[in-house]
Amino acid sequence: ESGRLGPRVLPGAYIVELVTGEDIVQSEVSVRMDPRVEIGRRELMARHQVMMDSYIVGLALEEAKRSLEEAATQLVAAGKLVEGRDDEGLTSEIQEVRDKLAALNEELDGSSGGGSVWRGIESSGAMPTSDALYQIDESWAKAPSLTEGVNAIICDVESILRQVYAPIAMPDLPNVLPIPSRGGR
Repeated sequence: ESGRLGPRVLPGAYIVELVTGEDIVQSEVSVRMDPRVEIGRRELMARHQVMMDSYIVGLALEEAKRSLEEAATQLVAAGKLVEGRDDEGLTSEIQEVRDKLAALNEELDGSSGGGSVWRGIESSGAMPTSDALYQIDESWAKAPSLTEGVNAIICDVESILRQVYAPIAMPDLPNVLPIPSRGGR
């Protein structure tokens, strides 16, 4: 979805499918373990699950960040359009939402560390450290409420834009984001 590379796949046999127009080509690919790495299958699978937890929460928080950036851009544009109007209420409403957005953006920055931990785990070839697990857990603990906050900001921005733009000129809003959940747990 984001085009961002994630953790490597586990060793095993995979079917790779290439779809071009109406043509579909399939081939089997075998991924082997680096012979220099000595780790049991159970540990390898547990390590991979931790990396996927990190990767997935990272994607959710990146998407939230992108939505906030888009909302901020729209608020700036709306603010410029309102400058010439004699509407203190709308001007202060825009500023209030911009302040909430900035605070949420800061909170997102401070909570996204667990979303990139997988890279260090993968590059080390070792089991995750307790610090890495803690960072991932912290990001997952905060991701749902941060996403709800982003969705609330999007609703606030929509309310402002409806006051600023004629319906035909209304810009597209960021999509309301699904609330992330950790593997259905």
